[in-house]
Amino acid sequence: MLFKSVLNGCFLEILSVYYVAMSADRPIFRLANFVDSGSTYQAIFGDGFAERGRLIDQLRRRQGFAEKHNGPWVDAQLVQARRERRDPLIDVLAVTENGEALNSYSTYTVFKYNCEPSLTEADMVNASRARREFVMFVTGQRDTALIWHAAWDTQVSEVLKSGYGDINIEDYPLNGGSSEIRVAHVKGGVMGRGKFFQKGIIYGQMGFWANRDLCMGEHGSHINIQMVHLDKTRLLPIDTYISPLDYEEVINRGGTPIEFKRGNVVRVVPEKTGGDFIVGAASATADFPHPVVLRYTTMRPWKGEVPGSR
Repeated sequence: MLFKSVLNGCFLEILSVYYVAMSADRPIFRLANFVDSGSTYQAIFGDGFAERGRLIDQLRRRQGFAEKHNGPWVDAQLVQARRERRDPLIDVLAVTENGEALNSYSTYTVFKYNCEPSLTEADMVNASRARREFVMFVTGQRDTALIWHAAWDTQVSEVLKSGYGDINIEDYPLNGGSSEIRVAHVKGGVMGRGKFFQKGIIYGQMGFWANRDLCMGEHGSHINIQMVHLDKTRLLPIDTYISPLDYEEVINRGGTPIEFKRGNVVRVVPEKTGGDFIVGAASATADFPHPVVLRYTTMRPWKGEVPGSR
């Protein structure tokens, strides 16, 4: 799919080979043993016009059903998509009522590049009307990505095994090769900050800071800025942030550096890691006094979850 966002009055076009139009005739794959909710779009609306309110109500119910009954299959296809496209953060599928997957997305990548996400209820409505079948966005059961530096492999692996059993741990890809960063996809809510703390591991949130004044994010509107937040604990005596922003540039743009307001800041230069802030942020934690795990949990724009909403 071609995402467009405004850059200096022009259109910046971001084209990824794994984004395919939801109106495409051929699905990229079909979920084996997909369990549907019964009634089809045609059975409910026929050849008539699907009124928006009624269609949204039907989509919400079918979306919940699809995720509840097809989680393992969604997870399996997301794993396949990540490996094929070397994007470890692909986390959403667009599927039809019959289990045909039309599109795969990385919500992190979409917000990182300040794209129009095309992941709203309006998009589901438009796609369903165009195809004359229900089209829903779904996430798998493993909706949380955990990321850490290889320096902490032993400690983190032991903790994850105690909480999740055997899970797949992969190298985070960088510029066609592998970095010293690890990533694992797990079910959110099983192990939170407290459980990692008990094991001597600092648990940080990886996401975005929506700032319309500085506009120092990557591409597009520049509003969403990548950021890591590490809460103050006994392992970390002060709130700590990991930021890709240059201190002097923040001041020059009329902003106030975080150091003046909230706590400690570790500033990284993404250009030194192939432009990848995630690699830079995880690498910076290799010098911390305790192991660090960073978490990114899938945002669901169709439910109003966007940077700044949580």
